[in-house]
Amino acid sequence: MRKLVKPTRLDKKYQIFGEKKEESDNFKVILTSILWESNDNLLYLAEEFYKKKERCPIGRPDLLQETFEDCADMLVLKLQSYKEQALEYYNNCLLELREQLEQVEVLVREVPPHLIETQRQGRLEAMQTNIQQA
Repeated sequence: MRKLVKPTRLDKKYQIFGEKKEESDNFKVILTSILWESNDNLLYLAEEFYKKKERCPIGRPDLLQETFEDCADMLVLKLQSYKEQALEYYNNCLLELREQLEQVEVLVREVPPHLIETQRQGRLEAMQTNIQQA
């Protein structure tokens, strides 16, 4: 005879962002850390809710999942979607920054000749003024 084990928030199936929270200054690690905390807190609240669900009447039950497992699966999918969206935004920002740096690089190449020409014109005008005064 097999005992049915109810799923809990600590099941590996729900620990999609790792078993423990990581710390770093890296964007991706910070993102994963935020998602890990959110996952842990949301699963804890869902677990507590579904434990007490049988004892308390629920308003608007049509908006809730039937079981903790269904709710946890939905939360995991949403958080994975948020991670994908954040990483896509991050990559787009990196591409835009790269384009901006390339534009700055092109413009910086034009600065020295322009600066030299401006200095030459200034010196030439100063020499002409000195010649006219003499």
